[in-house]
Amino acid sequence: MGDRQPRLRVRLLGPLEVAVGDRPVVVDTRKALAIVALVAAEGRPFARDELAVMFWPDADDESARGALRRTLSALRTAIGPVGLTIDRSQVALD
Repeated sequence: MGDRQPRLRVRLLGPLEVAVGDRPVVVDTRKALAIVALVAAEGRPFARDELAVMFWPDADDESARGALRRTLSALRTAIGPVGLTIDRSQVALD
């Protein structure tokens, strides 16, 4: 019974809260949590290019994609294997 994997929890009303089980997700950039909130609120996958343009609008394409790649890597490390699917083309709720 204790084998259940913890779930990703996202609270959008009030202050944004992202947690895995009872453990708050801590990342070094607020954009990482904002990406989780966006995907959760919209309930649909987002293309990586779409996220890069949305979150780094003043950066050139290559810089924006690099920043997104680093942000998603930090997010994956903080969250672990639950809740989000991050692949080469998109980010979605699991």
